[in-house]
Parts: sequence; C-alpha cells; structure tokens
Amino acid sequence: YVFLTPSPNSLYTIQVFEARIVYIIQKALGFPVEIRNSIDLYYYSSTFRHDKLGMEISTACAGIYEIVFLSALMIGSRGANLKTKFKWICIFAVFLFAENLVRLIMLYPIALWIGEDGMWVSHYYFWKYGHLAIILILFGLWFVFVVWKKEILCKDDAVSL
Repeated sequence: YVFLTPSPNSLYTIQVFEARIVYIIQKALGFPVEIRNSIDLYYYSSTFRHDKLGMEISTACAGIYEIVFLSALMIGSRGANLKTKFKWICIFAVFLFAENLVRLIMLYPIALWIGEDGMWVSHYYFWKYGHLAIILILFGLWFVFVVWKKEILCKDDAVSL
C-alpha cells in the first residue's frame, strides 16, 4: 500500500525555510515581493507581462540535487576517511545552499534588467551548467587540498620510515 500511494513532500520544510530566507532578504533590499502558500514568491513591476512575476521555490532551488551529487562523488572517492568526507560534505552543503540563495535573490534584478524571458533562460542555464561547474570546482578543491595533500604527506612519512 505504501508503494502505491504518493508520499508527502519530505523536503517541504527546506523549501519553506529557503523561501522565507529569500523573502526576508529581498524585503530588506526593498524588492516588491510577496509570499503565498509558504513557497510561492510573487514580484510586482509594470515591466512584467502581467505586472507580476511568480515563482515556486522547489526542491531543486534548495540545491538538494547538487548536494547529493557532490556527496556521492566525495564518498565514492578514496584517500580520506569517512569522518573527513562527512565534515567536508557538510561544509560544501552549506556553501551550495547559500549559493542557491544568492541565485534566487538575484532573479528579480535579472528580470528587471534583461526581461522575464531572459531571466528564465539565464536561470535555466545557470542551474544546468553553472551548478555542474561549481560542483566540479568544489570536488577538485577538496581532492587537491584534502585527499591529494594527505596522500602526499602519507607517502612522505612512509618513505622516511
């Protein structure tokens, strides 16, 4: 029975949390934003097609997929113990969440600058390619400064013995 019924959105709390943070920051910056249904943000300007622009904060907006992908890369690689891997996964998860916050906060100014359609295009391409680049850069930095450095130090210790 459990497999036949749709499960509730278990990440809804994260979506609400992120929508609330984006709303508070944008209100503080003076953006004409309104929040509805806990995860829907609406912006008002005469430059928009219907004088308003709406968006829903989804699971993808929270960076969950990027965090899972980077975590899989880090856990699947060798050269560091599990405790070190989890420590860096937590650090990078906070970074990816904050990066997604900045991306969401910048959507309204981008929409005013290049228009509604341009904003959605830039949002899509940054989400698709920008995040891949960020994930690869973070993994590369982690590998060079944590894994590779540790392997070099361990090899030097083994040689000196």
